[in-house]
Amino acid sequence: MTTLYVSPTFHAALTPMTELVSTGCTMCSIDTSFSSTVLQLGPRVVEVEARLGKYSNSGFTSGVTPAMFDSVITKLSSFKGWVFASAEWEPVHDYFYTVEGHTIRTRKVFSDVDGSVEHVIKKRLKNVDISCAVSRPMPHMFNTVDIRGSLSLEQHVQLPEGFCVQPERVVHKSQKRFQYKNWLFVVSKIDGRDAPEFHVEVEVLQLESVIGDLSKQQYVALGLLMKLTDFYPPVDSPFMLLPIK
Repeated sequence: MTTLYVSPTFHAALTPMTELVSTGCTMCSIDTSFSSTVLQLGPRVVEVEARLGKYSNSGFTSGVTPAMFDSVITKLSSFKGWVFASAEWEPVHDYFYTVEGHTIRTRKVFSDVDGSVEHVIKKRLKNVDISCAVSRPMPHMFNTVDIRGSLSLEQHVQLPEGFCVQPERVVHKSQKRFQYKNWLFVVSKIDGRDAPEFHVEVEVLQLESVIGDLSKQQYVALGLLMKLTDFYPPVDSPFMLLPIK
């Protein structure tokens, strides 16, 4: 059995992130499908992901600085071992509305690969917020290197023929996707009201493969943390990842 080496940087954050992954594995085997008399239910997906942002007294805000976003794109684009990588920026339109008390997101991806449309009820089950603690003042890009791990349920649905509804919110963005093994990186430029937002996230694919194996779940949790901190600006000062209670 291989012992997982964990750098002191990740010691404090690894336990809550592993608990997030373990809970996700549990949800894979629990039937929690949504009920509906209007919608036809499709596949249900358990999603575990992590994203970069900034934590303050008002909570976690997703997104990074423009300079850090450019740095992330450069690093992702320079790697040649992707299973899949978006050749161009893909326009994405998200429409949010309510049916039978459920918030539904209809997403249209304008891509040469699939050009898909999906309708999803997404329910957030758990968040784990982790701050980056540094020993002295860091470059401005370090303002957005806190991490939020999230566990969600996505219930795919089909809308009845002729279904029509007024969206309550519409989000337009451009994204690129990069897949390596069971990891999917998604970077997005979102049209904001005052200024664009820049998001960086990584998602675990095929979570079912680590069900019942705590050591593999710990490996996945560490992978989420390490893959995001790989994007941190280079510094000559040590930092720690500390869970926020």
